[in-house]
Amino acid sequence: MRSRWTLVGALAAAVLLVAGCAPPPQTAPRAVEVHTEYGRSCALLEDGTVRCWGGGFTGDGSTGTLAPLPVEVTGLDDVVDVGVGVGHSCAVRADGTVWCWGAGNFGQLGGAPVDEATVPVQVPEIEDAVAVAPGYFHTCALDAGGEVSCWGDNRSGQLGQPGGGMRTEPVTVPGLPRVVELSAGFVHTCALDESGVAWCWGANERGALGNGQTDPASPTPTRVVGLTDLTSIDGGWLHTCAVRVDGTAWCWDGNNPYWGGRPTGQLGDGTTDNSSVPVRVLGLTDVVGVSAGWEHTCAVRSNGTAACWGGDTDGELGTGEVLGHSLVPVPVVGMGDATQVSAGFHQSCALRGSGHVVCWGSNWSGGLGHGGEDPQVPAPVRVWPPR
Repeated sequence: MRSRWTLVGALAAAVLLVAGCAPPPQTAPRAVEVHTEYGRSCALLEDGTVRCWGGGFTGDGSTGTLAPLPVEVTGLDDVVDVGVGVGHSCAVRADGTVWCWGAGNFGQLGGAPVDEATVPVQVPEIEDAVAVAPGYFHTCALDAGGEVSCWGDNRSGQLGQPGGGMRTEPVTVPGLPRVVELSAGFVHTCALDESGVAWCWGANERGALGNGQTDPASPTPTRVVGLTDLTSIDGGWLHTCAVRVDGTAWCWDGNNPYWGGRPTGQLGDGTTDNSSVPVRVLGLTDVVGVSAGWEHTCAVRSNGTAACWGGDTDGELGTGEVLGHSLVPVPVVGMGDATQVSAGFHQSCALRGSGHVVCWGSNWSGGLGHGGEDPQVPAPVRVWPPR
């Protein structure tokens, strides 16, 4: 049965239509955060709801269904942070609880391993989270006291625990100062402490820990050498980048595809050489945020422009054409009011000052979220609100 308010509203709308006046259109809530990964992206809206699109596991109850347009994640209406991993996504609610959905075969959703969860499930034992960082097969959360806890795959020590294996419930990462920012990469994890120092742990085959070595994996948080006064950090597939207070960007680890075969240059230092210590990204001096993807990296500058560098097989650098790769940053076309940028697999997304979300690059699995069928779009297209 309809409520009386609904009937009154319907009658009022009918009167407006008869009089030749359509009711005013409803304004879509603005986006306040966007993240993209392996052909799938999610945006947090100002009303606390989350919209996801792309290659399955979108949290709306569907099973592996592609979503070429944004769909609402089921049961979440008070979210304060969202993160996207390779096969799963997670959100922090206003009450400090963490909820995850998608692939769960290594316990990355929290609790016993499952093939998948089509709607968000609560991670046990977390009640005061402020941020969440999903990786490949693991997830980490930051609590209000500055402590980090992780769960899921630990074969490379990415949970900060010795012994490999997996952990199906959150475990605290020991040996960290008070943390203010957290990022989970492919099989490593990094954190930024309150003094502006970066710490990383997990896989270190090509120098992911940033300590000047390429030792086997380490579960012990290791200080990244040569960097102080950091304001942000982001871990990608096999590289990590950070921003200093002076607006410079620095990256380390892999600088070419893991399997070789073509140049990429995601460290942005003008070479394709891997580096186990941070190297400065060339040509950028006013960076306010950076995002490390799979084989490319993007940054947003203080004037609202965005720049990307590295692999460009699908237009993920956003220049309007497919370059193949760029060893140094190149500007994203048509971008002058960006407030955040996110680099994923072969696609990138940005949040604009208007609260709109745009994406560019590969449209595999509907990953650009604009409903188009082009396999790749090398310039930004609007995703949210839908046209």
